[in-house]
Amino acid sequence: MELRVKRVTPGAIIPTRAHAGDLGYDLYSMGSGTFERGETRLVPTGIAMNLPDGFGAVIKDRSSMAVRGFRVSAGVIDNGYCNEVHVLLTFVGTDPDRVGGGRGYISVGDKIAQLVLVPLYVADVVEVDTIIIPDTRGHGGFGSTGR
Repeated sequence: MELRVKRVTPGAIIPTRAHAGDLGYDLYSMGSGTFERGETRLVPTGIAMNLPDGFGAVIKDRSSMAVRGFRVSAGVIDNGYCNEVHVLLTFVGTDPDRVGGGRGYISVGDKIAQLVLVPLYVADVVEVDTIIIPDTRGHGGFGSTGR
């Protein structure tokens, strides 16, 4: 199976995995700048790709970015998408008492997110009049099973 990647910006870094057992491929920034607390920005990666047949992908947080106050705000890549990949990053902030706590910084070449391949399963959508609710689950929603 191949993940075909093309550099659409000179100097872009293709996705990498640091270890053989890593789930995600690191995505690298081709943009730089300062984020204010609450700011969301599309960050270019400088790459385009063809996902393997039968797969989509999700873009997820990197723990090293999360600890710095950055979150990936969206990131589903459909199998047929083949334009440049961008990462939608939001700076939620860190402790304001820390140096730089109210601002976040990224530089070209930073590992900003990870790409996780996901098998594509398709189900037929069927409208029904009744949904079956198992006795073991009931009608509970958020927080219904306690902390």
